[in-house]
Order: sequence, then structure tokens, then C-alpha cells
Amino acid sequence: MSNGFKQPVWVVPLVIAGLVAVFGWWANLRLRHTVEQQVRAELTGTLDANVTALEIWMTNQTKLATSLADEGRVRSLANTILQKSYDPAAGRDAANAVEAEEFGAYLRPRLAGVGYQIAELVNTNFVMVANSRRAGLNRQVPESHTNQFAELFASGQPVIITPYKPEFTRGFGPRSGRNSQVQTNRFAARRGDITLMQVAAPIRNNGIVAGALAMVINPDHEFTRILSVARSGESGETYAFDQTGLLISRSRFDDQLKKLGLLDETNTSSALNLRLHDPQGQPVDGAKPLIHIVANAVAGDDGVDVNPSRDYRGVDVVGAWRWLPGHGFGVATQIDVREAYQPLRVLKLIFLVLFLLLLLCANGMFLFSYSNLIWRRRLGEAELMVKQLGQYTLEEKIGEGGMGVVYRARHALMRRDTAVKLLLPDVADPAAIQRFEREVCLTCQLTHPPPPNTIQVYDYGHTPEGISISRWNFCAG
Repeated sequence: MSNGFKQPVWVVPLVIAGLVAVFGWWANLRLRHTVEQQVRAELTGTLDANVTALEIWMTNQTKLATSLADEGRVRSLANTILQKSYDPAAGRDAANAVEAEEFGAYLRPRLAGVGYQIAELVNTNFVMVANSRRAGLNRQVPESHTNQFAELFASGQPVIITPYKPEFTRGFGPRSGRNSQVQTNRFAARRGDITLMQVAAPIRNNGIVAGALAMVINPDHEFTRILSVARSGESGETYAFDQTGLLISRSRFDDQLKKLGLLDETNTSSALNLRLHDPQGQPVDGAKPLIHIVANAVAGDDGVDVNPSRDYRGVDVVGAWRWLPGHGFGVATQIDVREAYQPLRVLKLIFLVLFLLLLLCANGMFLFSYSNLIWRRRLGEAELMVKQLGQYTLEEKIGEGGMGVVYRARHALMRRDTAVKLLLPDVADPAAIQRFEREVCLTCQLTHPPPPNTIQVYDYGHTPEGISISRWNFCAG
């Protein structure tokens, strides 16, 4: 049994949906590739800008420190103090104290003018023999700094000492006085928040390195600020870390880290207080692994990755990294995946809406075509019910099949009932007409004489509207 509905009408919406789906898949791949290239370029450009700015700043710092160490008055006072520092008997005499005071008085205004906090004089035995505040005399250089000073003494070139936490000494702590104990307690409570860095230049005596002049810098004023100049969007940041994965610059997410419990509430800064571990990583040998970006940099691999990985907050990010072997620390820049791929998500949403609208239109076209066909068929049937086809008046539809519709009709002159089979135009393609005619011809062969329980064809033809007609009677046995 057929309802006369042509198969191509069903296929059109499916074909359209398939074409749109294939195009959407291809467009998504191309679009993602393009966005990834843009993200890669942005990360690389941001990292390059920050590293370049940082290297320029460090170069300027070493030049400034070298210039200050080469001043005649500074070199003269420093060499006098350094020579006496090697003589235990002369190390603490009054003359040395006077020279140290003169050394500090000469340096203090110069340090303030270029943003340095303190200048320390270090001999080749790694002992601080003087500073601009006359504090910390004959104090051993921290063990973590001896390698940098040894490099300076061996090469005669200035060095940068990356951010560190100072030891609690009179040079950095509260001054003596009746409130010294209160000041000491307050300072001790805040030591975890203090970070310093140094730039050291050689002090020469007749061309030989006799010691070093080390200037103390507040890294938040320069180091961290430079890393925060070029960053992307609301979640982008650039930070520095040492070979152990310890953050040596300040994160822009300190408040968030405290809320997550990853940073102690007593610390006002993440610098030197946060190890860049993956908070969701599985511990190895009792410690969580470093985040993907930092682990690659510490291993000496410079690169960029636009595939998501977790950062030290547990947030999916994309990033670029670089290890600076000449300075002994790495720099990384990152941005949250959510923000980096926001344009891609917006475009995907737009495409999805357009795809759904297209499907809706295709379905609308399908429903319209289907309903139009049904109504045309019903209208045609209604017209046939009241239509006079030659000498026959159609009275009632009595059947329908794959080869047409059968009506009970009445001959106008003979006034007797007969059956009329019609092949309507909506299914009357050439193949259907040929089958209809073949059926008529084959049926006609049954009329000489008619076998029982068969039909006899009495008439066949076409109307001007394109309706094929055959008239027949039933022969009972």
C-alpha cells in the first residue's frame, strides 16, 4: 500500500543535515586550528616580551652596580675595609669602624637615588664585612648565595641573585631600643612575607677582584612588576621560579590561593612561599609533581603548549615556558583555557544555533511539502467525488492500492453501477503509467471468455488533467 508520498521529499532534509554536519565538522577543525595558532602566537609573544624586558632590566642593574662599584671613592673605601677584613687583629678596630661608617654615609644617598635598599661589602672569604647601615659586620654570606659570589670572584663579572628570604639580622630587622623586643616579635612574624634580591659587582684592587659590592633590591618593586607588564586578559600571568619549582615572583592570584588553602593566610605574598605543585596530582615519593609547564622548564625544555593542563591552582591553562640558564631560573606565561578559547566557544555556539535553525527550516520545508501533498491529494479526491468523467459520475471511493484509486461510478445513460480505476497525476510518472497500461492490456486477455471471479475491462483513456482511467466490471462464477 502506498500513500503516494515520494521518497525524495524524505531524503532532502536528511541530505541537508548531513551536509551541514560534515561542513560543521570541517569548519570546527579549521577554526580550532586557527584559534590554537593565535593562542600559541599570543603566549609566545607575551613570554618573549616579558623575558626581554626582564633581561634588559637585569642588564641595566648589573651595569648600574658595576658603575657604582667602580667609583673612585667607593673603590678606595671598600678596598681599605676589605684589606683589613683579612687581618683578624685589625677587623674590628676603631679606624675600621670609622671607614665603614664613611663607606655607608657615602653610599646611602646614591642607593636611594637608584632604588637600592642596602649595599653590602663581601670579601672573597664570603664574609659581609660592611654595609651601608653598618649592620651585619663579619657575617657569613648565606650558603645559598656562595655559588653566585664564587662565580663573581672567578669571572670578575657582575651577577644577579634571585629573590630570597633574608635571615633575621640587625641589618634587616628592627633597631635596638626600649621597644626592641616588640619590634623583634612583629618582625619575626612577618619574615615569611619579606623577599629580597641582589645585584653584585666586583671590587677591584689593581685589576684583581678583592671583593664584591652587593646591592639589595625589593623584587616587588622591579622584578615582579616587570613580569606583570605584559599579560593577557583577566587570567593571564607571567611568573618566575627556581630549579626546585619555588615561585620567586608574586602570583596575581594570591587571594584565590588563600581561599583554596594553597597559601597560608599569614603570608601576604606567594613569592618564596608557594611551590608550584599540581594540587590534584598523585604524590610521588611523598611529594606532588610540579605542574606541567614548570616541570618542562626545569628540565631545560623551552616551549609552548596549547593543550590544557592544570596549573598551581588546579585550573586548566595553556602556557609557554623558558629556562634562563645564565640566571638560574625559569619564566612561564599562562592563561586559563576558558578565556583563551572563549572566541572558539562563541563561534561554536553561533554555528550550533545556525545549524539548529537550518534543521528547523529543513523540517519546516519537509512538513510543508508533506502537508501540501496530503491536502492536494485530498482536494483532488474531493474534486473527483463531484466530477463527471465522460459518461461516468464518481460516487464513492472503494479502494486504493499501488496502481491507483478505485471508485464506484454510475454510467449516465445505462444507469448502472461500474468500477472506475484512476491513476492520479501526483503518482503518474512514466513508469507508473506504463505499469497501469500493462495491467489493462493483461486484464483484457481474460475476456474471451471471462473466467469466473475476474474482472472485465470495458474502457481505458486519459483525461485532459492527466488522469489515466480504466473501467471494468466484476464477473462472478
